[in-house]
Amino acid sequence: MIKDLYDSLIRCKYDVSLIPQEKRPNRKLVLRLADIDIEVSDSQFYNMPVYMELEWNDTEVLEIPEFIKKLCGDVERDLYANNTLRRGSFRWDKVRIVAKAGSQYNMTLTAMYMEEIQI
Repeated sequence: MIKDLYDSLIRCKYDVSLIPQEKRPNRKLVLRLADIDIEVSDSQFYNMPVYMELEWNDTEVLEIPEFIKKLCGDVERDLYANNTLRRGSFRWDKVRIVAKAGSQYNMTLTAMYMEEIQI
């Protein structure tokens, strides 16, 4: 699903990187793996929620909510149109906004999907 999200962002024409960067242009997205936590249901079945983060910088304070809305909508439409496996468990979790020096904001949008593992 991580690759599916990355591919979806590329198809939607977003500038996205898999390598964390200290300095990056506004709205250059960085896709990071956040948390993986395994929940044991029984001895042979596991649920594994996987959290991913999209991080970017932004200075256009009036456009930030609209950009987030567009980004989420674009990705969800693309995942649906391309019949991505496990898209039913995919969801946007939260957004975190941190004001930086001057007029720059650091944005982190968290997404989650569920992996089911049988042994």
